[in-house]
Amino acid sequence: MIKNERQLKITKSQMEKFKNHLSLIESLDSAKKTQLIKFEEEAVREQIRLFENEINEYQSLWASKKTIPILESIERIPHALIEARLSLGLSQKDLADRVGLKEQQIQRYEAMEFETASFARIKELIKALDLKTSEKISLLDEHLTYGDLFNRLKEIGLDKDLLYNRILPPQIAAHLQEIKKDTIIDSMGMEAVDYLSSIYPLTPEKILSSQPIELNLASLGNVRFKLRKRFKENFTTAYTFYAHYLALLVLQASRDLPIEKLPTDPYEIRKNIIERFGSLTLKNAIRYVWSSGVPVISLNDAGAFQGAFFQEEGRGIILLKSRTKSHARWQFDLFHEFWHATLHQSQKGNQIIEIEDFSDLKSGSISKEEQEASLFAGAVLLGRSPDKLVRMCLKEADNDLAKLKQAVNKIARTEDVPVDVLANCVAFRLSQEGHDWWGPAENLQEQKTDIPEIVKDTLLEYINLDTISQLDLELLTRALDYSDNTAVKI
Repeated sequence: MIKNERQLKITKSQMEKFKNHLSLIESLDSAKKTQLIKFEEEAVREQIRLFENEINEYQSLWASKKTIPILESIERIPHALIEARLSLGLSQKDLADRVGLKEQQIQRYEAMEFETASFARIKELIKALDLKTSEKISLLDEHLTYGDLFNRLKEIGLDKDLLYNRILPPQIAAHLQEIKKDTIIDSMGMEAVDYLSSIYPLTPEKILSSQPIELNLASLGNVRFKLRKRFKENFTTAYTFYAHYLALLVLQASRDLPIEKLPTDPYEIRKNIIERFGSLTLKNAIRYVWSSGVPVISLNDAGAFQGAFFQEEGRGIILLKSRTKSHARWQFDLFHEFWHATLHQSQKGNQIIEIEDFSDLKSGSISKEEQEASLFAGAVLLGRSPDKLVRMCLKEADNDLAKLKQAVNKIARTEDVPVDVLANCVAFRLSQEGHDWWGPAENLQEQKTDIPEIVKDTLLEYINLDTISQLDLELLTRALDYSDNTAVKI
C-alpha cells in the first residue's frame, strides 16, 4: 500500500521502467519468442497491473472523505489508520502534528503496521482520525502491560511454552519473548490477543480487562476426565481447548472419510487389519483406524493428558500425547482409545468423550471401564485372550516377580506372540493387584524413533489440507513439530 507522495513517485517511476521493458519484449518477432520470454512478458504485465492498482488505490483514497467502517477487530486497525489518514488528505507530517509526534515516528509506525505502537497510542491515533470503534475495542484497557497479560494468561493455564512454541505465529511469539514486562501492550500484543480469541472462548475485552477470567469446559460439551489427582487443572483445561481446536481442523480436513460402523470384536479387528494390509504393524494399525473413519493425531507436549477421544457431529477422533518410542505401547494406547470410539459411536451431538492419563495404569487405580479398554487393546494385538496368556506367564514364574521377565520371554516364544505386547499386558494385570512391573515391561520394548513420522505420514494420506486456512495450517504444522527445534513440513 502506498502511504505518501514519495512512495507514489517511486511507484510511478518503477511502473514506467516496467512499461518500457514490456515495449521491448512486445517489439520482438512473435515467432522468435521462446517460452521463457513469454513467461517473462506475462510477469511484467502482472507487475504493471499491481503498480496501477496501488496508484489508483492511493489516488482514489486521497482526500476522498471516505467513510471507514466501524473497527470491529484488532487485526483491522493498522490498515484502517492509514486509510483514514489518506481519506482525510493528511500527510504523515500532518497526522504527526495532530498528536504531537515527529513525522518520522508516524512513518515508522505505518512501515511496521503499527507493531511497535502501544494501544494507548493507537487509541490516540484513532481519536485524531475520528475513527469509530466497536464497544469491544473501545473498552480495552490501554494501560495494560505485557506483565499483566502474561499473568492473566497464566491464570487460565496458558504458560509461555505452549504460547510460544505451539499456539502463536512465530512473528508474534518472537516479539512477545523480547518485550519487557512493564511495556504497555502494543499492536502486536493486541494481535496476539485477537489470535487467542479465535482458539479459546474468550473475547479480547475479557482477556484485557481487569476482571478475573476462566475457561469453562462445559462449553465444549460432555467432558469426562480420568486423570491423576495431582494434575494441573488449569493447564489441562487450557490444553484441552487447544487440542480440541486442532481436532476440529483435522476433522474439517477429513470430511470425505466415510463414517463406518466400528467393529467391537477385537479379534475381528485384528483379522481385518491383517487381511487388508498384510500384517499388524503400527503403521497398518493407524491406517486401519483412519480408514474406519476415525482420524488419529499425535502431539509431543508434556503434561495435561496422554489420550483423548473427541466426538463432533457424529465423527470421532483419537488424540495421543504419548512420548513412548515403543511401537507396542503406542498400538496399545491407540486401541485403548479405539475402544472408546466403539463404545460411543451411537451417541449423537458435539462432545468430548474421554480425556485420560494412561499413567494411572501404573498406580492400580483403574476403573472397570479402563480395564475393559485395556483388555480390548491387548486382544487386538495378541490375537487371543490376554488374561489367559498372562496367567501362563505367572504360572511359569511361580508368581515370583523376579522370574517374570524370563517367563514372559518364554511364553511369547512358545505361543508366538509379540513379547513387548505381552509384557504390557502382564504389567497392566499386575498393576490391578498393586504391583508396579512397568519398568521390566519397558525393558522388553523395542525402542524406535520413527513413530512421529509414521503418524504424520498417515495423516497426510487421508486429509485434504486445502480445506484449512493458512493460519490454521501453520498452527497444525507447529502442533506436529515433534522435535523441539525442527519444523515438520506439511
